[in-house]
Amino acid sequence: MENNVDLLNILCWAGYETPSFVKDFEQRWNCQVRGETFDSDMEASGRIANESHWDLININNPYINNDLFPIGRIASLEGAGFGGENQRMLPCLDGFLQCGYSLDGKTLIGLCQRFGPFNLVIDKNQVDVSTARDEGFSMADDPGNKAKFGILLYPEFNVMHAAIACGINPFDALSSPEEVRVVDQMQQWKDDALLCTSDHNELNQALIDGRIRFYISGGVYTAGVARRAGYLNIMSITPNSGPIDGKGGVAFVEVTSVCATTRNADLACQYLRYMLEPEQCHRIAFAESIHNPVAQMGDPDVMARFSEDELIALQYSTLGEDMARCAPYASIPCLERIRTVSGFF
Repeated sequence: MENNVDLLNILCWAGYETPSFVKDFEQRWNCQVRGETFDSDMEASGRIANESHWDLININNPYINNDLFPIGRIASLEGAGFGGENQRMLPCLDGFLQCGYSLDGKTLIGLCQRFGPFNLVIDKNQVDVSTARDEGFSMADDPGNKAKFGILLYPEFNVMHAAIACGINPFDALSSPEEVRVVDQMQQWKDDALLCTSDHNELNQALIDGRIRFYISGGVYTAGVARRAGYLNIMSITPNSGPIDGKGGVAFVEVTSVCATTRNADLACQYLRYMLEPEQCHRIAFAESIHNPVAQMGDPDVMARFSEDELIALQYSTLGEDMARCAPYASIPCLERIRTVSGFF
């Protein structure tokens, strides 16, 4: 409580904390939303596990049910009125929604909203779309592309994508030689890339300027802003095939949950209800610097808020087929070791 105003602390991927998104909620509930963003799910999960002041967490697929709920850091949403939410979801999310439930599938512990394939982004004026889908991450190993690509430094995705490039399933327990191959792949990419940055807008601008042809670790989530500005040559790409049960891409699903440490569970649940309102679903899809599909587009009241141009910016026409070529983002057993020894970050 600050000056008789309730405070809600949220740790999140960009968008859920911005003034343009939370202002109506703050006015409605006479509260203040204080948010902090991150670009590593593993680090964010560690903070929720070790810090007690958080009310809400917005994080990718595996961390709520695999890591945080089992240690008592996430509250159950059973009986809170969210039981019908899956009926609003797009059909392409079938098979991805288990991340919002406990590992035994019996307890609702988080709500899914933004999601999508997250693999490669190309300038289709420089790279053929079919070639990009066929070659996937191996495009970065082509000598002709040296210093013609970039890397978005999102640690979990970088490790996943390097493993896929090596023909290795990143969600399996890897042997020591396999870990070495993944580390070597990451180091080679870093040596050959023109640009390595955690700023996707910088990578999009490099595509627009023609300085790079593609970047690794990106999707509609990062390309959507440029596409909505009219640069439809910038395009999220999902590889056709790969080592994860035949799939060569990974899709994320963001899960928003109430932290078990919250001192204001009622207000935290009101925030969840707020973000699921049709107007807010559309608003978060076009958050500042991030444009991305939302799961609730399966609800006609939500879908009606998207214009044709906005759907084009979000690559909605190919969303289903892209998701079908993706495996769900899952836990990476070797993540900490590879991050420690790779020198990549």
